[in-house]
Amino acid sequence: MSKKVYILGAGFSVAAGLPTQFDLTKELFNPQFAEHEKYTLEQYGLFEMQKELLKLLKTDFDIDEESKYILTLEDIYTALDRCIIENSNFRSFHPEELLNLRQTLDAILILAIKAKSGLTKKAKYIQDFASHLIKESSTRINNYRKHDPVSVITTNWDILLDLALREQLLEGGDKGVIDYMCYVSSLKNDPTIKPGLQALTEGQFIVKLLKIHGSINWLHCPKCQRMFIDFYRRVIDYGVFRQATCKYCAREYADMDWYAPKLRPLLLMPTFAKNLDNFQTKLIWRNAGIEISEADHLVFIGYSFPLADFEFRQVLFRNVKRNAKIEVVLYDHTDPEKIIKNNSDIDVNYDSPEYRYLSFFGGKDLTIYFDGAVNYVERL
Repeated sequence: MSKKVYILGAGFSVAAGLPTQFDLTKELFNPQFAEHEKYTLEQYGLFEMQKELLKLLKTDFDIDEESKYILTLEDIYTALDRCIIENSNFRSFHPEELLNLRQTLDAILILAIKAKSGLTKKAKYIQDFASHLIKESSTRINNYRKHDPVSVITTNWDILLDLALREQLLEGGDKGVIDYMCYVSSLKNDPTIKPGLQALTEGQFIVKLLKIHGSINWLHCPKCQRMFIDFYRRVIDYGVFRQATCKYCAREYADMDWYAPKLRPLLLMPTFAKNLDNFQTKLIWRNAGIEISEADHLVFIGYSFPLADFEFRQVLFRNVKRNAKIEVVLYDHTDPEKIIKNNSDIDVNYDSPEYRYLSFFGGKDLTIYFDGAVNYVERL
């Protein structure tokens, strides 16, 4: 029985109204924190830290909201992360200040994604894709040891697909769950949120969704390494603002709540110095490698194959089958009907996503489409 693995990038969610990485970078200059009383409270201090971050960009790089060209997130994060790792100053900012600036940067991007997710209407193609995944995955009921037809690996932080899957699984009764391929706990004691292995032993099926860069509906405990999830849109507030504590570790500090470990978002940001040391992150990446190694058919949707994701490129290099079929779905509004085969004699831009795919997978059965995620899902 053949197995198909979908690999999703930012382009998969852009058609539903979510921002591109360039749009996210512009959110650094968004005055929302100054205009909203919640963000200016002393215990949050986001507005003041945002001013320090903008001061760094303006003073050292001469970049502000009017700049025609803006640094990429990879450049900003990598500069901060290298100095934090080396415990060295970045210009006039010492390491402790850099750590606070980085956390502020995380918070701004998280809130931007959350805000855009809240404004996004239900996209039909995401609902249809969720239906397709559930239909394929449901065939594993009572046959999960021998039948494993599909999984999804995504680099996105948003939860549009998660919510579509969750909604349809609940409508279908207590038969299936989303499996993030790591150990999860419910933030609010929801009995329908459980690890995939538990669901299988209880006679349910699982829809595999491996989010290798984390998710805005995940929080983790830095002490016990448990990961807490939920599916309502404000879950990230518990980690960014409310300083929620781990409900398991907090038992040890029943009379001293301020000592209990605080939950934190679990996200891998765009940087050339990614930290993959987290226990849950390691588990997800290990399982992503296994899924890829078992796949007869890989479909990349809206993923530009950036060089900054060199860790994931290594996972692919080590695990893709020699005879695997590769399909790539990109978007080109100038020529959406264009198709490139691996043996096509065609000139491509060396800086383009298609060139990165051709140079990496050129010897395999490779087809690149340029009609976008919506049309691909319709073809399913």
